[in-house]
Amino acid sequence: MNADFSIRLREAQKECDEVKQLYIEVCSSKENLTGLLECEQKAKRDLANLLDEQTQRLKKMQTDLDTEKQKLAELSSVPDPAEVQELRQALHIERDKVQALERDLEAAWERDNRYAATVTEEIEKAKIEAMQELQLTSKPTHPVVADRACSPMRDCKEAGDDVAIAVAKLAAQHQKQIEQVKQESVRCLANEISACEARHQKQLEQAEEEYSRNLATFRDLIDSKTHEVEVLKLAMLTERDKLRAERENSQMTEELKVCMKEVEQLTEQLQSCEKDWQTKLTAETNKWQARLVEHQQDVETERDKMAEAIAGWAEELQTLRKQHQESEMKATELQAKYQAAKKTARRYKQWADGKEQHVKQEWERIAVAFQNALEVLHAKAKAALMSTEGDSVVATQLEQQIQELRDKLVQYTPS
Repeated sequence: MNADFSIRLREAQKECDEVKQLYIEVCSSKENLTGLLECEQKAKRDLANLLDEQTQRLKKMQTDLDTEKQKLAELSSVPDPAEVQELRQALHIERDKVQALERDLEAAWERDNRYAATVTEEIEKAKIEAMQELQLTSKPTHPVVADRACSPMRDCKEAGDDVAIAVAKLAAQHQKQIEQVKQESVRCLANEISACEARHQKQLEQAEEEYSRNLATFRDLIDSKTHEVEVLKLAMLTERDKLRAERENSQMTEELKVCMKEVEQLTEQLQSCEKDWQTKLTAETNKWQARLVEHQQDVETERDKMAEAIAGWAEELQTLRKQHQESEMKATELQAKYQAAKKTARRYKQWADGKEQHVKQEWERIAVAFQNALEVLHAKAKAALMSTEGDSVVATQLEQQIQELRDKLVQYTPS
């Protein structure tokens, strides 16, 4: 009877060793899962750093746009206070939104750090408890040690479920934050660029209209002065022809002499008038020519200024478009990196699901084998009870222990 009991005890010890080996494998799998979780957290931190860099770049771009807006406001001759106030309010709103997103991102980052620290602490506690259980179960004592070795399995499974749920929540939250920041940044940049282009176009049209009006005014003034000069010339020629006709048509000598005297007087007066008119005409002509030259110089100066302003506006518009294209390229690159990270997370989830299914199958197989072994022990104990009455107490204790093992096995069996 003692020999049979020793054999049963050795078999139970062997089964306990197998259970301990399985538990060691499960702990190793848990460590691998922990390593993968750390890799995911590192990838998440890298994405967060990349998002911070993009946020800083967008802030810098926003600062540059503010500077350009101030320059355009200085160049504008007739600014609209209502429009400026509206743009300032929109800019303050966008800045408040960016600050709110930054605060949400920092809060999410702190929550992730706290949760990662909690998960790491729980994993370390589970490791310490597992090592203590292994040290206790490594001694060859009663077969009851199998129950101690199997006790952390439920905690391991719960920790694995918590880790999977935490990874899914963090991935969803991170994706949502990335989408929100990207949409807000693109919308803010598009609004700023559209507003700048509209202001540039409006200022250019106003400048062209003012230039056209000034040019038309100068041309009308020159035409009017030229017409006045022509009228004066025509009046002088008419008076001269009239005097000549009177001198040629005189019939009488006296009248001719008188007329000659008058003609001489008139000639002198005419010469004097011609000199006066010539002097006045020369002075007026020089005056209007000087004014014309001055106006032409002013027109050329205004034309050069407008050409420089148009060239500067075109260059600024080209710079803004180039910056917009760079922002779109960076957003596309971030989208590609995000898709790659999403594919990696999906592959990791598939691998974790397969690993969990494999662990469940192994556990079921071990549970079936352990149940069979318990049934064999129970049958042997019944046989020993029926054959030997002197060892009834030992058999009863053995049967109670087997029943306890069976109850605990049913209790710790994963659902």
